[in-house]
Amino acid sequence: MMVSGDKESFNYCKKVWDTIANRVFFLGESGVAHSVKLAMNLQITMLALALSEGITLVKKSGVDPKIFLEILNSTYFKTGMSEKKAYKMIEGKYDATFTLANLKKDISTMTNTAKALGIELPMITKAEEIYENAISEGLGEIDYTGIIEYIKKNNESK
Repeated sequence: MMVSGDKESFNYCKKVWDTIANRVFFLGESGVAHSVKLAMNLQITMLALALSEGITLVKKSGVDPKIFLEILNSTYFKTGMSEKKAYKMIEGKYDATFTLANLKKDISTMTNTAKALGIELPMITKAEEIYENAISEGLGEIDYTGIIEYIKKNNESK
């Protein structure tokens, strides 16, 4: 659990936090936990895109994407997403745990936060464009890993 705000209030509720969470992180003043949550969702965004493009690349090369995942998951670069959701991506199963549209909303918050902080995050800016296009194609209500469908569709004519 990530918590930010008044330290005294945090300490007052610490027993509750410790009861409902495996780990509790006090991050400082109000709003800081929100920034960390956005940074976590930035990672999720990029992982979904990277897996989508990796699966597309190997499939087009004639390699079984499951072999790609087996190799990936035998390395330091494996993730929870590559071990679990990526197989569903290959099978075209996108039971929404977090919709593509909801992630796009968070991506917009990331880009707006970056602007407010005076920083440039070029990859999330590009991801925002990709997710927006996917939503325009009618993919907004499937799981965020369904972004692979947008990547596939863009490559069908090539």
